[in-house]
Amino acid sequence: AKSILVGDLNAGFAFYDIIDANENVEMLGNGQPTHVRGGRLDYAILFNMNESEASADTLYALLSDHFALKVKLGLDKVCIPSARSRYKLKSVLWGFVETK
Repeated sequence: AKSILVGDLNAGFAFYDIIDANENVEMLGNGQPTHVRGGRLDYAILFNMNESEASADTLYALLSDHFALKVKLGLDKVCIPSARSRYKLKSVLWGFVETK
């Protein structure tokens, strides 16, 4: 399945082990630092997708000690949310409700 993992992935070597353990993995971005001290901690990683389906850019507006990572996805189709099921209870059996 196509998947994307985005975030502050300051995980060191464990991070690279995840990438090495999976086939068809692409890291997005231009290699620019995403932290004010110069490191790259924030990533966008594609699983079972290629770079033509998504892009990532570093936004240098300071929101915290990290710069924002803007990710654009090229979607084949728009997913329409399904209707939410609603249930109306006529009464509640309070003897079965546990409160703490």
